[in-house]
Amino acid sequence: TLKKLRHNLHLQDLLDGINPLLNYVKNLKNSLVECDKAIFFLVLYNYIEITMSDLDQNTWKSKLKSEKDFLIIDVRTPEEYEDLRIPNSINIDFYNPGDFMQKLHELDKNQSYYVYCRTGSRSANTCELMKEMGFTNSYNLLGGITEWKGEVEGQSIS
Repeated sequence: TLKKLRHNLHLQDLLDGINPLLNYVKNLKNSLVECDKAIFFLVLYNYIEITMSDLDQNTWKSKLKSEKDFLIIDVRTPEEYEDLRIPNSINIDFYNPGDFMQKLHELDKNQSYYVYCRTGSRSANTCELMKEMGFTNSYNLLGGITEWKGEVEGQSIS
């Protein structure tokens, strides 16, 4: 069935169908939810081309310093976020599809967003999704927090 979906769906079809899929996922028991989330993100990953602005950390930092109105978004899980994060970032969990999509829809599409995760994969997918949703300025941190050499905060710092 997934193979059939892969051949028949276009990105817009996928985006148009996200809300019913998310409502379905929310209503399932925990074990089924995990399976459906994996399928949801596999489908999403297969239909998103990585064409947004991927920035190395030096470019990311310098671009960030030149902005006045921006938001840093960490798309890792809440546990990863609490453990170690870039200061002044907010957490929007990529693996929680209902909350993830709702929070993205609440953001101003004209503001600048600097997005990171552990290695750059979830944030790359997030930036591309934001682009498809009409966001004009989303920037992915190449290498994620794993390769980040700047300031950090969190429980693992103590």
